[in-house]
Amino acid sequence: MVRNALAAIFVSPMIGCTIAISPEAILVGDDAYRRTDFQALDIQNTDLLPDGVRLRHGWLDSEIGPLALSWAQQEEGRQANRLIVYCMGNTTDRQSDGADYLAGVLPFGDALIFDYPGYGDSAGPASLEAFESALSAVAARVEQETYDDVLVWGHSMGGLFCAQMATRLEDRLSGVVFEATFSDVGAISRHAVPWYLKPFIRL
Repeated sequence: MVRNALAAIFVSPMIGCTIAISPEAILVGDDAYRRTDFQALDIQNTDLLPDGVRLRHGWLDSEIGPLALSWAQQEEGRQANRLIVYCMGNTTDRQSDGADYLAGVLPFGDALIFDYPGYGDSAGPASLEAFESALSAVAARVEQETYDDVLVWGHSMGGLFCAQMATRLEDRLSGVVFEATFSDVGAISRHAVPWYLKPFIRL
């Protein structure tokens, strides 16, 4: 009862007002998560990775600027014919979280992770348009590889983007994994709005 009374006091001045919020508001890139040291592409906590894994880091050109990539390759002969393209969750990047993600998927094949535009070391704004350009660039790079088997794996917000990545790799794709994800950006935006603000917010 007290909580409802406080909510009523809070929202009363807002009656008659509507706030429009873009679904892109959930993307928290740019200054919030972008690192400034563009030379240090190594990732942290590599002790989490299996023995024999070789890491490579580099840049991929895209329409919105360079994207930072990390490539983890198994010892020869261990699932060497499969590549897993991993789309990470929101508020994450390769340098801080990449080893955790890689450790989870490396038992199933080699893995590629990348920073979204405006996240980690990648250039560009954190916008849906920039993400579209990034996905196209990564898919084009994967198409150049000789793996027999390509799997796209997305966690949380990454599930939305891995679904789009899958449409770009459909000729090479063997499967898609959705891990704790959602159907679209609007769905997660609606879920994030408290019940007492929903009458005043248009998504």
